Amino acid sequence: MILIFKIILLIILGIIVYEDVTSRMVHWILFPLATFFLGYSFFEQSNPVFFLTTVGMNILLVSGITLILFLYAKLIIKQPFLNTSFGSGDLLFFYALSVAFPTVTFIVLFVFALIFSLCLHQVRKRKDVERSVPLAGYMALFFVVIFGIHMISNQPNLYQF
Repeated sequence: MILIFKIILLIILGIIVYEDVTSRMVHWILFPLATFFLGYSFFEQSNPVFFLTTVGMNILLVSGITLILFLYAKLIIKQPFLNTSFGSGDLLFFYALSVAFPTVTFIVLFVFALIFSLCLHQVRKRKDVERSVPLAGYMALFFVVIFGIHMISNQPNLYQF
């Protein structure tokens, strides 16, 4: 059963990659679906108290990052925050990821997903006519690779705490 859920998760993440990279818009229903399947994968590997505690910490972390981005957009670059400085799909994807892993794993993978996105954007920006960054799509691609490797090898254990 869990294998089927992981395959569905990979399909959902793949659709997010495709839609975000090609049109810079992702159907909103994909984010709750991704949240459910990401959360279920983590919940199956932990106990309820640990799951709720770490998800709460991850949500606080994402909220803090969002607050810093909001303040930067408003005070430094003086632009509207959502859908100008930062995409609403990117924000939804950040929160979807917050239910996926224990806090330390979340922080490490989140940072590396952002670095991966930056590097990929630097390579692709020469060919891309859009100025915006498909952040959710690039991060989803990163997690497709991570989950794919995890499914094939089951190493490292992403849910170890």
